[in-house]
Amino acid sequence: MTTTIGVRDISRNMTSLQDYDYINIEDKKTKEFKGLLVSSKYADEIREYRKTTKRHKETISELKEELKRLKQQLNKEEIKKI
Repeated sequence: MTTTIGVRDISRNMTSLQDYDYINIEDKKTKEFKGLLVSSKYADEIREYRKTTKRHKETISELKEELKRLKQQLNKEEIKKI
């Protein structure tokens, strides 16, 4: 179950928040999204997702660097042929 609350409501209604899986936090005046609270039963899944995403980004970055290096090497070899 999901709900939306204001920033000030977090400390006022802490016990009622336990009934929700996700809680959107917004500024009540501007309706601007401020954050997300996740139930403790989903916290481990979220942490694992973030770790996996970080590893994927690092792998992509490494692959891009290797591709760049290979392109430079290929250009040098083509110049030698001429």
